[in-house]
Amino acid sequence: MDMQAINEQIVELKDYVKKRFDAVDKRFDEHDERFDNNDKRFDGIDKRFDEHDKRFDEHDKRFNRIEGSLDTQARKLLEHDDRFKEIDERCEQRHREVMEGQDKMMKILVRLDQERTFCHKRFERHEAEIKKLGGFKEN
Repeated sequence: MDMQAINEQIVELKDYVKKRFDAVDKRFDEHDERFDNNDKRFDGIDKRFDEHDKRFDEHDKRFNRIEGSLDTQARKLLEHDDRFKEIDERCEQRHREVMEGQDKMMKILVRLDQERTFCHKRFERHEAEIKKLGGFKEN
């Protein structure tokens, strides 16, 4: 083979390789464009995620306020329970005192009733004895 034929083959090979590289470069450019489009989409998605994160942060703050409020209410409820127990104990004590007083009054009333009954019977016997002796005149 002569030099000229070899040069022509080299030129052909070079052109072939250049075409192949151009085709590969074109495909890389297409892929780069697709990657750029995907990057733009991911940027949009990232912005939406940032917005969602802000909303979640706001919700977290709100939940923390609500949780603090619930803790306060639970503490107050326990305080009120303790106060109600104290009030209940005082009411029970007062009820016992009132009932003890009424029991004492009932004992006194029963004793007075018994004394009245005994006195009445005693007066009847006394009157009967006086009548017997003749010293009592009826009106």
